[in-house]
Amino acid sequence: MSEDTYTTLTDTVLSAIQKASCAGRLVVAFSGGVDSHVLLHVLVQLGKRDLIRHPLVACHINHQLQHASAKWSEHCKEVAEKLGVAIHCIDVDVDLTKGASPEEAARDARYEALQSMLEPGDGLVTAHHAGDQVETLLLQLLRGAGVDGLASMAASRSEGFLHYRPLLGIGRAQILDYARTNSLQWIEDPSNASERFSRNYLRNEVVPLLRSRWPGLEKSIARTAENCADSAALNRALAEIDSSEIVDAVGRVNLRALGMLDSARKANVLRYWIKHRTRYFPSRSSIKEILHSVIGASEDATPEYVIGEMLLKRYRQHLYLVEREANPLPEDWELVWHDTDNDLPIPELNFCLSQTLLRNAMSRSRPDGVVTVRVRRGGETLRAIGQQSKSLKNLFQEKGIPPWYRDRIPLVFCGDRLIAIAGLEEFSCDEIKFSQ
Repeated sequence: MSEDTYTTLTDTVLSAIQKASCAGRLVVAFSGGVDSHVLLHVLVQLGKRDLIRHPLVACHINHQLQHASAKWSEHCKEVAEKLGVAIHCIDVDVDLTKGASPEEAARDARYEALQSMLEPGDGLVTAHHAGDQVETLLLQLLRGAGVDGLASMAASRSEGFLHYRPLLGIGRAQILDYARTNSLQWIEDPSNASERFSRNYLRNEVVPLLRSRWPGLEKSIARTAENCADSAALNRALAEIDSSEIVDAVGRVNLRALGMLDSARKANVLRYWIKHRTRYFPSRSSIKEILHSVIGASEDATPEYVIGEMLLKRYRQHLYLVEREANPLPEDWELVWHDTDNDLPIPELNFCLSQTLLRNAMSRSRPDGVVTVRVRRGGETLRAIGQQSKSLKNLFQEKGIPPWYRDRIPLVFCGDRLIAIAGLEEFSCDEIKFSQ
């Protein structure tokens, strides 16, 4: 290995870690392959020279998809022990039934396990290199991705956790040179040779052909990814500005305000809103379908669109994102509010009733009896103080409460008398009747 290769690689890793904002450990994703072995080895050497002072922890994820996976775990333990690094080996079950590709399913399981290892202040360090960036951008390009997808992988990013890729500017040849010079032993995953996986086909067939014609491929791709990242950042900044005008305090999209934007800005802000609320990044076709089938549906329709574990719904002039599955409560569900001096959490409804609501309701009507909480059972008729009787359904309609929320709104009773409706604290009544 040339001195230049060693210096470039170690200096690149050192620079990336010195820029890291994490105050805790560096948790290194350690597959046992050459890339992660080199990364871990370099970090250990930098630590020995007192150039980095973060505690190092290796984490090996066993996907249990290969016959030799147990041996790979043992290999990783031996390497970590030799380097003097603590290691955690985690077995995961890869769910191949959700429709995702095996690669995507394994990646999701891997990152979920890696995140479980992170403590506050930790940073996850992965061994993605320049070749991975080339493959990622090409895959995104072939999928028809926008600038967010073409931005590919960032050298550092906060995505619910701190994530660093210090080898992103290093080529595969430099990594192999370092590994061979330092007599490192690594795992060769046989699935990497299978060209039924799109990434492997690009790596083994397409990228070498491109590189033979354009030797500076990695640098050109890196510039493209950076340019797309800049464009994506501008899109997000514009979406934040538009979002402040169309998204209200409870997270709904005001369709009248949305209608004031041109088509590109509509798509941009909807994509931003959905990703912010669900972490799902909708495709161009998804946004087109939402604009047509949900926003463009007739006034009397109740359209909805599935987004991961959420449903996008429209009610009147607003869009909502709600959870897809809400466990229905038994018709006779009732909860006693024993400690009326404190708030009442209601896990079944993902709600917490404020003691202040109860105190204010009691001061208005001063009823006697046990305080209980129920939900709508159907057919309730209310007579508000100073008003004629009306159904609870009509009250919810008047207040603009979406239909899917109405059966999960806590109703507070004292004895048989309704004294408060969660979210409608200003409403009080002196009589309630139930249809039989």
